[in-house]
Amino acid sequence: MKLKLFVPLLLITLALSGCGGGEVVVTVAPVKVDISSSLALDGYVIENPTTLALTSFQNTASVFAGIDSITGAEYRAFLGFPLSSIPLNTLIGSATLDIVVRNIQPRTGSIPLRIELISYDAPLQPNDFDRILLPPLAYATASIPLAAVGNPALLDVTLLMREAQRLRLPNFQVRILLDDGFVTEKLIEIDDTSPSEPLLKVDYF
Repeated sequence: MKLKLFVPLLLITLALSGCGGGEVVVTVAPVKVDISSSLALDGYVIENPTTLALTSFQNTASVFAGIDSITGAEYRAFLGFPLSSIPLNTLIGSATLDIVVRNIQPRTGSIPLRIELISYDAPLQPNDFDRILLPPLAYATASIPLAAVGNPALLDVTLLMREAQRLRLPNFQVRILLDDGFVTEKLIEIDDTSPSEPLLKVDYF
């Protein structure tokens, strides 16, 4: 009886270890999730260039980020994605912000953006514009080319999503603004209507 039991165990061990004695590599496919942005969290804030007064807007067809080259007003866009569909104990493989660019003004060259991970309460408040009152938890940068107008643009936010997961944030919320490392006045318009609303595309294990 002992011999009969030993042979199957030996075969299993050899199968796991491989004929050459190498390690067994197990490939696990990631779980893919697409999360639509929430209108309750989406919006934008404008700073008046003369008075520095801040005004917030929500439930709009578009959100804006950058500086209006005509008026000098600065716009900062806010997008929020509920994370209830992603378990807290998962490993984030990648995360991509998928936006549809309606317009870039003026139409000269690309627009450099700074994407900041933040955490704010709904509804959006004017002071959420302020990076001192609402400091970023992490940030990434991106450059949107003119060719993106009318088309989706994919922005890598993997590091931001990993930080949101580490902090156990209930929502993935970002503030999008003109990258202050560049001297330029450009404004981007992001579609916030179905079926072109912003998506957070996450692969996790």
